[in-house]
Amino acid sequence: MVFLMGLGEGAGQGRKITYREALETELVDRVRGFYWAGEYAECAALCEAAIEGRVEAFMYRDFLVRSLEATGDLEKALEVTEGLREAGEEESLPLLMAEARVLRALGKGEAAGALLERVNALALERDRKSLTGDDLVALGEAAHLLGADPQKILQHYFEEAQKDEEMRHGGAYRAAGDLAMAKRDFAQASKQYRAGLKKYPGDPDLAVGLAASFYPSDREVFGELTEKALELNPRHAGALVWQAKHLIDSEQLDEAEKLLKEARKVNPDH
Repeated sequence: MVFLMGLGEGAGQGRKITYREALETELVDRVRGFYWAGEYAECAALCEAAIEGRVEAFMYRDFLVRSLEATGDLEKALEVTEGLREAGEEESLPLLMAEARVLRALGKGEAAGALLERVNALALERDRKSLTGDDLVALGEAAHLLGADPQKILQHYFEEAQKDEEMRHGGAYRAAGDLAMAKRDFAQASKQYRAGLKKYPGDPDLAVGLAASFYPSDREVFGELTEKALELNPRHAGALVWQAKHLIDSEQLDEAEKLLKEARKVNPDH
């Protein structure tokens, strides 16, 4: 029972948890820990094991795809999403959006657009009360790409998703922050990333987002926050690129080039 390794001493205090709950709690912690630390191969392997073991939560599909994206293996990420859909998850809203994201990164805009339309069609068939937090994030991302009003997206999708304790990861906060960044509302972006980090302090994606939100207004704070993101995950390609940008701005070109080489080691696309 490998997933039970490392349970905290307080696990048996208060309400007794079931064996299944203990197993799932340990699995969530290990998957998040691997991904947040930049141990992407380990994260992907554990996610694959969870999926093969019929663990239903979407987060394992999400972290598997994102681990592959983090290392630039987009073709493999696409293979995974297509395989999951063919295996019976063809109506999973977040899986469809994950595949659309990968397709867009591969430059396959037409195929991505078809999936967006599929998400839109499925959304019309769903009872809102049945939607999970991951579903709401997927619908919000689709609505953004389809040109919906950002404030309505934030209120009706992302902020509602943030209330779902079953998500157990910072995806709703990341999506809300990314939406604000796309609209150049850096104050709102900072607010969303900070809120996410308060709940998930180990999430380097949120930390990088927070740093980026300060780039237009305060380069010193931006540099400090980027360093903190790299402390969480020294292999975060996005953080390495942002820190290189900071060094370029201060004309430390040799040091910047070293960081860019490190980023390319993790993800050749950078």
